[in-house]
Amino acid sequence: MSDIFLSYAREDHHQAKALAQALEKHGWSVWWDTSIPAGRVFDEVIEEAIGAARCVVVLWSRHSVGSRWVKSEAAEGANRGALVPVLLEDVRIPLAFRRIQTADLTGWKVNDAPPAKLIADIGRVLDTPPAAGSGHTAAGPGRDPTDRGADAGPATSSEPARPGGDVVGRTARVAILAAVVAAAMIMAYRWLVPNVTVTADLYLLAGLIGLLLAGILNWLWLRIVVRRHK
Repeated sequence: MSDIFLSYAREDHHQAKALAQALEKHGWSVWWDTSIPAGRVFDEVIEEAIGAARCVVVLWSRHSVGSRWVKSEAAEGANRGALVPVLLEDVRIPLAFRRIQTADLTGWKVNDAPPAKLIADIGRVLDTPPAAGSGHTAAGPGRDPTDRGADAGPATSSEPARPGGDVVGRTARVAILAAVVAAAMIMAYRWLVPNVTVTADLYLLAGLIGLLLAGILNWLWLRIVVRRHK
């Protein structure tokens, strides 16, 4: 049993082959009529394959819209709710299928990867996301992650911020606190002992004491933050 049945007109063989190979790279098995074994009746094999497939992808072009075989295969997929129509050319889709949302591949080149939205739509029908590492992820309804207009915000890390993890910020806080404490000590000393000259040693001592007190205050602050985050 194949995951996907690919329906197309013989004239679109080149595009069908490229799309089938691209879908297989996503981890899905694809059936198209090159898989018919010798000695088997063509229509019987087609009926078995489309009945076993979980998704029917039909390629609409100026050739396939007039093909009785392609329209029958598309109708089978639509009746089962498993049809994913693809527009290869700007043509008028048969009436019975116009109400079904169609993927636009009119500008697609066979050497390019299929649009991410098409891959996502097929994945939803199959209820199986593309294989990991295939380069595409399932997108939300109507959203194509490759669109330039998509509201793609800046990438963010899934790991929560660690409390107190900003080393530069912590160092700046300690330095500011140390300077404030040292300045306060010098001012208090000069106020209490106005006739004494403040020497460089006194400034150094005040700075060391201020640094010590600032470190203690910063440590206490970090303890409070960590407790709040637990």
